[in-house]
Amino acid sequence: MSEIDPWKIVKWILIVLVAGFIGQFGKMLATHILQRIRGKQGKSGSPGKEPAPRGGEIPAAGTAAAPANPAEDPGKIAKERKKELKALAKIKKKGTGGKEGGGDTNGPPRDGDGR
Repeated sequence: MSEIDPWKIVKWILIVLVAGFIGQFGKMLATHILQRIRGKQGKSGSPGKEPAPRGGEIPAAGTAAAPANPAEDPGKIAKERKKELKALAKIKKKGTGGKEGGGDTNGPPRDGDGR
């Protein structure tokens, strides 16, 4: 077993290359099919509905997506930012001991003398 068979190495290298080739072109085929489906939906689908972001660039939860129109009204941008900050503050408050719970989990409240 200490002897390395060069044909086994070549065989495994070829297997890995073929698998990568199949995987890459399978991915390209899938994206092509999805583009065609989205193209057909765009023609006959509901107007004003944009396709999902491409390339895996989905915005994280709690972050604002880039505006579709860069010349969008700054007032709207400010309103959206204010809403996001308000929602984040609400989540933070709930998680740190608001009226609903959370926060201190050390047991029931104690008397002033520490018992």
